[in-house]
Amino acid sequence: MSGVHLHLHQLAVGYNGRALIHGIEIGVRRGEIVTLIGPNGAGKSTILKSITRQLEPIDGKVLLEMKNLLQFTPGELARRMAVVLTGRIQTELMTCRDVTAMGRYPYTGWLGILSPHDEKKVDEALAAVHAEHLAERPFDAVSDGERQRILLARAICQEPEIIVLDEPTSFLDIRHKLELLSILHKMAKQEQITVVMSLHETDLAMKISDRIICVKGDRIFACGAPGEVLNDEAIRQLYDLDPALGRFDTQTGSLELNFVKNRKPGEDKDNEKDKDNEKDKDTVVKGWEDKEKGDKNKEGKDSKGKDKEDKNKEEKGISAPRVLIAAPGSGSGKTLVTCGILRLLQKKGFSPVAFKCGPDYIDPMFHRQVLGIPSRDLDTFFSPDGQTLEILQKAVRKNKADIAIIEGVMGYFDGTGKTGMEASSFDLAMQTQTPVILLVNAKGMGRSIVSLIKGFCDYEIRAAEKLPILAADKRAEKPAEKRIGELIEEPIEESIEESSIDESVDKSVDKTPNKTTDKTTVKTAHTSPGKIRGVILNCISPGMAPVMKKWIEEETGLSVVGYLPQDTSFSWGSRHLGLMQPEEIADFQEQIDRLADKLETTLDTELLLKIGREVSESGCPVQEESSEQNPETKKSLSVSLVQEELAEQNLKPEKNLRSSPVRIAVARDEAFNFYYEDNLELLQECGADLIFFSPIHDSELPEADGLILGGGYPELYAQSLAENTRMKEQIRTRVAEGMPVLAECGGFMYLQEYLEVTSDEKQASEKQAPEKQAPEKQYSEKQNLEKQDSGERDSAEKSVKPLSTREPQKTREPQRTQKYTMCGILEGTCKKTDHLVRFGYIEISPKSESGAGTVIRGHEFHYFDSTNNGEYCTAVKPGGKRTWDCMIVQGNVVAGFPHLYYRSNPGFINRFLDRCRMYSGCKIRKLTERIKRRITKRATQ
Repeated sequence: MSGVHLHLHQLAVGYNGRALIHGIEIGVRRGEIVTLIGPNGAGKSTILKSITRQLEPIDGKVLLEMKNLLQFTPGELARRMAVVLTGRIQTELMTCRDVTAMGRYPYTGWLGILSPHDEKKVDEALAAVHAEHLAERPFDAVSDGERQRILLARAICQEPEIIVLDEPTSFLDIRHKLELLSILHKMAKQEQITVVMSLHETDLAMKISDRIICVKGDRIFACGAPGEVLNDEAIRQLYDLDPALGRFDTQTGSLELNFVKNRKPGEDKDNEKDKDNEKDKDTVVKGWEDKEKGDKNKEGKDSKGKDKEDKNKEEKGISAPRVLIAAPGSGSGKTLVTCGILRLLQKKGFSPVAFKCGPDYIDPMFHRQVLGIPSRDLDTFFSPDGQTLEILQKAVRKNKADIAIIEGVMGYFDGTGKTGMEASSFDLAMQTQTPVILLVNAKGMGRSIVSLIKGFCDYEIRAAEKLPILAADKRAEKPAEKRIGELIEEPIEESIEESSIDESVDKSVDKTPNKTTDKTTVKTAHTSPGKIRGVILNCISPGMAPVMKKWIEEETGLSVVGYLPQDTSFSWGSRHLGLMQPEEIADFQEQIDRLADKLETTLDTELLLKIGREVSESGCPVQEESSEQNPETKKSLSVSLVQEELAEQNLKPEKNLRSSPVRIAVARDEAFNFYYEDNLELLQECGADLIFFSPIHDSELPEADGLILGGGYPELYAQSLAENTRMKEQIRTRVAEGMPVLAECGGFMYLQEYLEVTSDEKQASEKQAPEKQAPEKQYSEKQNLEKQDSGERDSAEKSVKPLSTREPQKTREPQRTQKYTMCGILEGTCKKTDHLVRFGYIEISPKSESGAGTVIRGHEFHYFDSTNNGEYCTAVKPGGKRTWDCMIVQGNVVAGFPHLYYRSNPGFINRFLDRCRMYSGCKIRKLTERIKRRITKRATQ
């Protein structure tokens, strides 16, 4: 067919090997607008999905410029064909600009970085659909009309030759329908882009289409120019219309209703005036009734006397109390006290949810063991402005929690860089407007504790006053380091006058002598921007606790919420990456129960709850869950329209449909268990069905479309991993077949050729309880490690002893090493060093692609190093003072030491899942071909 751009040749389409429509023979010329019409369930969407390779044809071919669509690579096809289907894509926490930018991924590398040219194309696409003003708005918060425009902008961003749209005008008002169709008409006629779409509106199809294809039953009912195929008789047959109900107007393309009198302009004016007069009378009477009701209820109370605003907040789950447990430094007992408070609240009938400030993996494991539900990391370095609070509130809603307890990280003001405060507990408290309880280790202290606490309160006020406007949308105007500022290095006199300091201190201190604290009242003397509201004393004797309580409350204005006596029975061991995991502590649950019993007598939970209720939602915009509905079905628009259509046809969705889940095997056992809960949730939001397995205990790799190997302690289980040859062989086979793999830190070590361990890395399968340490020493190593992220690397490395020499001994045998064989997918050997190789936050960008900027944010924390760390990307520490090479991208494998935070670049994980879907489609095609060959072979025998 000469001059044909897209050719459907003897095409048969359907599901599960059953053809719904067959014998399709259609040629579409470049720049043509071709529209499919027909009744619901006729198969219009099925044809479009077959054209776009979402479904494999049952028979026949789809040819693009005489080349079979199946011969194109996914990247080649994405650069030539754009698709806008009815399925609701998962875009939580993505802006409209982020969604539009997804159209540039066919032109980027594996990690999906956008070059300046790509950014320009995104701007042009938004301008083409008149959506520049929507760029920074959350995609899930825009209307249906705006959503369709953004999806069209994403398609334009691909710079395609063909654009395929499934019912693009559904649920749109007249204005948005006309705007959308005018854009499509311009693309076709001015830019010669071929448009193939389906519509329900016959009048619109008649006016905009060059050709119309009528689909009914198992065949194409008619195909031709609108004037040829759209007439009263054809429409009646196509839709099985009863002539008594109406007729099709060939002039306008609309239906005339026989059962309703056709009104003429102005015919009903007189009747309407009479009705309006009656309505006015009713309105006057009703108005007086409403006024009386309003006077009785003008306080905004419901029938139970509860504030309606508060009730609404509770229904949304955003007013649950929350507190952040912070400390002057590491080693104060934050994890211990947090776990005790969580169990105590559970015992009292509350439903708490826990969080950890920073990128920690291990502390959330303790929270999870206590509560039985996941704990999440809240990290202001990882999460773009405004998202941290949203993640917190989403978890509160999901778990129906009535209080949130957040465990801080390091010292209250300790964050990234040498003196920066970004990602500190202070930064988190300010961004989320969360009240803070300061946990202070009082051992060996007297009245000096007052000056320590007062100093923290005063400095917090100064730091808060130096912050820019806290509203999340305003804070994005300045770079992260500028946002928080290097406050410690700057002279205080330059920023705040001495008189103003005195004034702020006066406001924060209750100077009334001998004032006793009412147990049921929380002091609110701190009206400053600071968030510290109370104190918990740790490692203090019961006799000294009331004395210190009186000092602190009289001289700082803060309430002492409680105390915890020193108790050597609460002792958790540690290793080179932090605390032992809770599963390794034999009597962990018993310890937590005893700890909660102790706190029940020493902690004022009512006071803690009152402090938690001082939550301020101001300056913290919340994206509420959309409650928009389909105006026709009244169903929530979050329901996949693709799934509804398939349900109407009584068909199951194919595994390789974009809207269907993709199966991801996730390694999770003793060796691999470092996963951010938010990462796992994002995978599920993007359509992933997670299947957990154990590289240690399982002999079979689950049937899946992709593989994720997280971090952990593979060095402790090197022998078990090496001996499970069946698992290693299966992983190698799947990778050779093209299965996408994402491996971080411990998973990266597992993919390499060899893992060399010392005698100290013993098999944890022995399950021996770790030796208990004195409470004052149990956090000392973690404290030294955390100092390095505050810029004290050189001095800290000298103070941190390697694992093999941590326990003081008179004599030490030479270290024995043993090399274990790992998967061998990547070249290289991993071995233990005597120091932290990398530690801290990083921003990762590929070196091989044009453009500059952060691709994804992550964190490194490891003593092991490799002979092959990879050179695909550059890792940059905040501030840009240190950089190094990292990441291996080999085929469909992306691996390296960095732990990645997916939400810092959602496009990265979407791209990974897209590759998994492509791999799944390839498997299905290969399986189909094998079955066909077997059938043919048997038929010829």
